Amino acid sequence: MSCFDLSIRSSEQDYIIPRGVPRPEDFLSVLLETKGGDPHPDTGIPPAFLTVRWSKSIGKASKIDVELGRPTKIYYSIAQWCFIDTVLKKVQHCLHVSIFRV
Repeated sequence: MSCFDLSIRSSEQDYIIPRGVPRPEDFLSVLLETKGGDPHPDTGIPPAFLTVRWSKSIGKASKIDVELGRPTKIYYSIAQWCFIDTVLKKVQHCLHVSIFRV
């Protein structure tokens, strides 16, 4: 299984969605995104961001290989991550779910 592009975005903390259904333009704060990477010299195809391979041979244990092939940029600001933590706590409270923290 391969994933070629990934982008994680959020809205601003005090942003109110003007319509009932959120749209991509409502999420302006970029948290994580993949960059292009170097294309393969023979095919010209850029690498996948994430490739996961599962294999099992007779008489051997299953093996899972995970390969990260693209540069990835993480945008960090304390305000953004505090906002995400607040949202996560509200969702946990609504769903009565606890997530173990390290």
